[in-house]
Amino acid sequence: MTAHVGEISFYTPVKVGSMVELNAKVIHTGKTSMHIAVRVSSCDLRECQMTGAIRRVLIFVALDDNGKPTAIPPWIPETKDDIALETYAKHLVELRQKIYQELGDIKVKW
Repeated sequence: MTAHVGEISFYTPVKVGSMVELNAKVIHTGKTSMHIAVRVSSCDLRECQMTGAIRRVLIFVALDDNGKPTAIPPWIPETKDDIALETYAKHLVELRQKIYQELGDIKVKW
């Protein structure tokens, strides 16, 4: 189940007809969730030089056969880069929690 997808902003446009490449990597696991870093690159087929377009962290929750969150094996970072990415993911969790607290304090009816 998808639990969170943050704002998606293209820092380089992807033109119609371009080749698109997606790379994904687990960068943090919780008890039932996994944080996946996704990088999207594209290239104009005439030039074929890959250019980064999006970097984002997506969060998914593992569900059992009854649709309830279920425990997953932990991901253990092994390299310096993996440790840095996990630290980044944990920082994003803290930031999201602060945002959710702020939004929870808003008493506006929709």
